[in-house]
Amino acid sequence: MQTIIRVEKLAKTFNQHQALHAVDLNIHHSEMVALLGPSGSGKSTLLRHLSGLITGDKSAGSHIELLGRQSSAKAVWRAISAKAAPIPATSSNNSTW
Repeated sequence: MQTIIRVEKLAKTFNQHQALHAVDLNIHHSEMVALLGPSGSGKSTLLRHLSGLITGDKSAGSHIELLGRQSSAKAVWRAISAKAAPIPATSSNNSTW
């Protein structure tokens, strides 16, 4: 299956608190991906990185590939937003996006 997005060795530190440590992520064509985890586990930090709002720690040597080519997070986000649509998730109390 073709790898669409590949993230390797992503690390992000905020004020000496390591939000992400050596994260590797591969998303293949036609896959649906959900980020699950407790509060403070780095879900939003990863999404902010993929959207180009923040960058990973320079010392980590992380990189992103889009369709097998080295890419920037902003290019990945443009590609994702062109194909993706929000899917509502429901909980027992309300609906969220």
